[in-house]
Amino acid sequence: KAAADRQAEERAAFSDAELLARYMAGLTLGSLIPLHAPPRIVINDIPRREGDTLAVKYDGAEVRIQMIRIQPGTITFRFNEAEQTIKY
Repeated sequence: KAAADRQAEERAAFSDAELLARYMAGLTLGSLIPLHAPPRIVINDIPRREGDTLAVKYDGAEVRIQMIRIQPGTITFRFNEAEQTIKY
């Protein structure tokens, strides 16, 4: 229960954008799979596509973030109302 309490305190202390950045830090990006439509990218050894929800381990708990957009060179993720785009 201590981990859950600590995580609840952290969520209250940080914005959704700050939390999303922390959650995304645990992702391992692979390569784009160009022959698929819609496009797919390998994340944590699993092919993913736009709209997929990813379970991310953070501080002993599982958090879900959504991959909302794959574009050439970038991927956009969402957590609650926060969105963040990263380059790959």
